Amino acid sequence: MDQLDPEGYIRPEADLANVQPEYQGLPDAAAGLLAEKFGPLLHSAYLYGSVVRGNAVPGRSDIDVIAVLLATPVEEDRVRADRVERALVERFPVLVSAGVGLTHLQEIRSPAQRYSGQVFLRELAVCIYGEDLRPGLPQTKPSAAVAAGFHHDTHAVLAHARRTLGTSTDPEVIRRVCRIASKKMVQVAFAVVMAREGVWATVLEEQAAAVGTAFPQWAEAARRAAEQGRRPVADAGVVRELLDSFGRWAEDALDQAVSEVSNLDGRAR
Repeated sequence: MDQLDPEGYIRPEADLANVQPEYQGLPDAAAGLLAEKFGPLLHSAYLYGSVVRGNAVPGRSDIDVIAVLLATPVEEDRVRADRVERALVERFPVLVSAGVGLTHLQEIRSPAQRYSGQVFLRELAVCIYGEDLRPGLPQTKPSAAVAAGFHHDTHAVLAHARRTLGTSTDPEVIRRVCRIASKKMVQVAFAVVMAREGVWATVLEEQAAAVGTAFPQWAEAARRAAEQGRRPVADAGVVRELLDSFGRWAEDALDQAVSEVSNLDGRAR
């Protein structure tokens, strides 16, 4: 856990210098496609994840982009983002998928984003287009506030996964749900460790190892979830079993960790 500086603040991890030879040209291509599709609607764009950490695996890793628009995104903006995603996958066969998240300038600058979007941009992403917002964002230490901010959608994401697994028999749908849900379980379980111990990690396997150290009873489940997040399976029963055991625990443990800190803050006031 050396991702913290001597004062305990999170060290930014994304750097275009980390991009591996197989992915050279990808940041510029993403920036160009976003500028082409969004034009004057686009304020800035950011790349995050394994490609700018330097640990992407051809054929297994994806590309993740955040587009900051000048105004609240509308349905047509989502259509534009989908076109960018498809174009990136077509141009770069090393990618398993591409994702373009949408936000807007007022939202990302709002106090509500202090422990979510702002942390994400400053510590996990690198600007590939437009005016870089990161220098104006505050430093952050790992905390329950960050855990809550990053994972406010946990219940919705895992509930959707359970519903889909209960109704779909399409192997590709099951694999997609497996990838999303398995990664989320590990990330949420690690958020519990972060809230308790003030540690930081973003690589899935490192997060799973930290969970196993803090909660030995869940070590094997965390390892399995990390593996399925990288190599998703098409067996709905296998995924459901993990969701209904490790996933339920992670959801409840995060709720408890966030609630305990909220209660302490309330009493302190």
